[in-house]
Amino acid sequence: MIFNTTIMKQILTTLALSFSILGFTQDEFQLNYNDDKKVEYQGVIENAGVTAMDLYKLGIAWCENTDRSNTIDFQDEKIHKIVAKSSFSTVGKKNAYTYKEYHYNFVCDVVLEFKDGKSRYTLENFKKKASPGEPGSTLEYFIDNYKPKISSEKSRNREAKMLDQIELAIQDQVWDLIDNLKKSLGPKQASKDDW
Repeated sequence: MIFNTTIMKQILTTLALSFSILGFTQDEFQLNYNDDKKVEYQGVIENAGVTAMDLYKLGIAWCENTDRSNTIDFQDEKIHKIVAKSSFSTVGKKNAYTYKEYHYNFVCDVVLEFKDGKSRYTLENFKKKASPGEPGSTLEYFIDNYKPKISSEKSRNREAKMLDQIELAIQDQVWDLIDNLKKSLGPKQASKDDW
């Protein structure tokens, strides 16, 4: 009987520790960070046989015709480079004690560089904007300072979940933007009519 009681205590202790660890890991979702601890996404899109100039033109067309809100800040056809601003919008709460939703607007630089057969994209310089004309604060600053004063473990977990929801919404929009870039700058898939 003593053996069973000891085992039962160990099992209950293990379960209690597991649940407390789960409580602290609510805030584990993170965006993609570079070595300088800045949010950044980078990749290369291969498109063999297409010149750097043709890829550059496709990049300009993507910036001008995408369904995203893009503005071109810099373009140079001699070095085959484009820098555009792209915006993201998410809905979240300002704190855990209200049911009011708040619309967060973010922007990032989309740097497109082209070589024969390749396009490199870099999404960097993410900022939270309160209005279009203001400089904004970095996304990293927003994340670090998102949590208001925390009064209990329960409120800490609630705040972590709310921040995770905002980060996941940004992440989904980033992936959509990258998928759209791959479709625009990558090899064209043959349609059924081309057979």
